[in-house]
Amino acid sequence: MRTTRKAARRTNRARTADSIRYTPPDAELIARLGTDRAFASEYVCDAMRKLHEPDGFTAALTALRDVVNAAGGVGAISRAGGGSRPSIYRALSPGGNPTLKTLISLLDTIGLRLAIEMNEGPVPSVPRLSRGRYRGSRAGV
Repeated sequence: MRTTRKAARRTNRARTADSIRYTPPDAELIARLGTDRAFASEYVCDAMRKLHEPDGFTAALTALRDVVNAAGGVGAISRAGGGSRPSIYRALSPGGNPTLKTLISLLDTIGLRLAIEMNEGPVPSVPRLSRGRYRGSRAGV
């Protein structure tokens, strides 16, 4: 029997979802995340600092999902203006890939904000490109 592309994608998504499951933290952690904003902020920041480690992206989304659950859940965040329920669920799923707009809206709703800070260590060398490469859509302009 021949498998269609759509069915193959569905099967691959199911395998990915089965291999990475969200396990909610204990009630004590959820209670503290819901009442102590400084702790919630540090909890998410600590997870975000580990983005470059293996499974770091999934851990960051899991930490954010824990804070969302502590703030009343996806439904409450959605009603408060954090985005639609399906987009929040997709963004915070283990295989999620939230857009910057969704992430900022979500963080704003739970009382956090996105910040950029310098990496520790040497700055990687980035080759400079000539100005012409950024001008217009035609080559050589």
